[in-house]
Amino acid sequence: MFFIAGSSSGEIDHGPILPLTCPRCNQVTYWRMIQSVSRVTVYFIPVSNSDNLHRLMCASCGNCFMMSHDQVQRAHWLKQVTAAFFNKLITDDEYRKNLETVKYLH
Repeated sequence: MFFIAGSSSGEIDHGPILPLTCPRCNQVTYWRMIQSVSRVTVYFIPVSNSDNLHRLMCASCGNCFMMSHDQVQRAHWLKQVTAAFFNKLITDDEYRKNLETVKYLH
């Protein structure tokens, strides 16, 4: 008897989260939340996620920092607010008020 086991890894781009000034390139861009995922598989069926890390990344230069669980939760909320702003479902003032609610992720 033998098992076919393996692993795979990849990234999920959750899209723009909020505008920040990058400390490395000094550009103001919409930083993106990137999720790194590694999976263990048996017979090509995913059985567990061995790694699930989130980071916030500058869209201009790629500078990034790791995010805590609390920061990830806030970022998911901000992702929805930013998408609403890009789709013109909320005004500039409403967007700014939402950004003030969650000023910093780090």
